Amino acid sequence: MTTANGIRLDQLAAAAERLFEHVREVHGDLVAVDADYFWSIPPEALYNVTEEPQALTIGQLTECEEHVRQLVESERPPLAYHLVWLSELLRAVGHTVMG
Repeated sequence: MTTANGIRLDQLAAAAERLFEHVREVHGDLVAVDADYFWSIPPEALYNVTEEPQALTIGQLTECEEHVRQLVESERPPLAYHLVWLSELLRAVGHTVMG
C-alpha cells in the first residue's frame, strides 16, 4: 500500500470496504466502544521515532464522531483533518472488535 511515491488511496478504499463488510458480518452495524477520551500525539512527534514524544494531548471520540457526522450531513466542503478524526474512530473500532 505504501510506496516510495506515496499511499495509494484506491487500495485504502478497497481495504476499508472489505474490513467494513467483515466487521458488519461479525458485529453488525454498530460497534459499542467503552472509551471516549484517548491520548493523542501531535503529528510532528508521532512520525519522529528518534525522539520520545514530550507533548501528549487528549482527544475525544465523541468529538471526532461529531465532526464526521457533520461531514456526512453537511454540504460544507470536507477538511483534510476529517481524515484524522475518521482515523481515530477507526482505531477505536479496531481495538474494540479485536478484543
